[in-house]
Amino acid sequence: MAGPGPVMKIVYRAPLVAYRLGLAGRERWIGMHWLALTTRGRKSGRAHTVLLDLIGHDPERGRYYVQAAYGRDADWVRNAEASGTVGAQVGSERFAARLETAAPGEARAVMLAYVRAHSFYSPFIAWMLGYRGMMRDPAAVAEWLVQQFGMFAVVRID
Repeated sequence: MAGPGPVMKIVYRAPLVAYRLGLAGRERWIGMHWLALTTRGRKSGRAHTVLLDLIGHDPERGRYYVQAAYGRDADWVRNAEASGTVGAQVGSERFAARLETAAPGEARAVMLAYVRAHSFYSPFIAWMLGYRGMMRDPAAVAEWLVQQFGMFAVVRID
């Protein structure tokens, strides 16, 4: 799957700039939750931070669910898998974590809950990523998103 073009890179980076300006957690005003994930470059060793939609959270297990719009080929996924640990931030809370692939049943349940809770945003994002099925069917949208991109759990380790 091809990565984002130059315009989309700017669009994707804008919320991260807001996060770095101290506006972490303010995305809740628009009904969204984000997770900032910091990885070390596989080749450069430099820190790289991406801002991801927080799809779900299991506080009892310390799991935060995210997706990669470019699947396993996303640089942040490959960096996280190569290094074994990542830094994460949700709102003002920062913690060390590791990245795991969510089990299929777990991923489907988390995604279905997210699509139902974000009935306009989720189908719109799915459409932007290539979905052309029934937009008003949360189960179909959720299944397509999981099938296309899988799901990852950012698991607290501290």
